Amino acid sequence: MTKKLIFVLLIFFLSLGLMPGPCASFPGPTIADMINNAVSYDNQQVIIEAEIIGNVMKRGKITWLNVNDGSSAIGVVIASKDMPAIRYAGNYKHAGDRVRISGIFKRADEKYGGDLDIRAQQITVIEEGHKIERRVNHRKMMLVYILLPVVLFLIIIKPRL
Repeated sequence: MTKKLIFVLLIFFLSLGLMPGPCASFPGPTIADMINNAVSYDNQQVIIEAEIIGNVMKRGKITWLNVNDGSSAIGVVIASKDMPAIRYAGNYKHAGDRVRISGIFKRADEKYGGDLDIRAQQITVIEEGHKIERRVNHRKMMLVYILLPVVLFLIIIKPRL
């Protein structure tokens, strides 16, 4: 009985190691993979999950945005009518909305100046972004207040030496 129990527990714990973790949960290619293998991905349908970063730029009938999946960033162009509402774009103060993008990877998009981009057919918000609260490190501020007069003193004294 105990040998069977040990065997079952061993199989159970070994199978946990084979389960995909949170990073491996999305089977699509990374942006870095697509950039590094641009020739093989050119004009191919791709699906990625990434965070919207920077500005979302609506330019008439098209909208440009940049996304980052943690491996790299890429430009995405989509028809403005197909662009979902975005609450946050990632920057120093915000984590951007996470989106799933389905579209055609273009190594040198002739329609948009030869840029490497994704012509999105569909963008779906899968997780809303949020504000990032950053706190001031008071110890570092005190160190600045202490060292600043010393540095200024040395700058003023140095020309006299």
